[in-house]
Amino acid sequence: MSITWNKHPVSLDKPVLVVYLSGWIDSGGAAQLATDALLEECQAEPLAVFDDDTYLDFRARRPTMKL
Repeated sequence: MSITWNKHPVSLDKPVLVVYLSGWIDSGGAAQLATDALLEECQAEPLAVFDDDTYLDFRARRPTMKL
């Protein structure tokens, strides 16, 4: 999946960008809870959604262990 853009973004006066990262970076689920609250309470809408595996190679920087 590449980037999926919101085709009908609303016009904003003073927009604020909030970035939510899922997966291992949100192991406690705090980002998911905050995002859910923003989407529900502030009537926020995603600007875009993308799969980070498409753009990042997480294996490239894995530490090595020698025995």
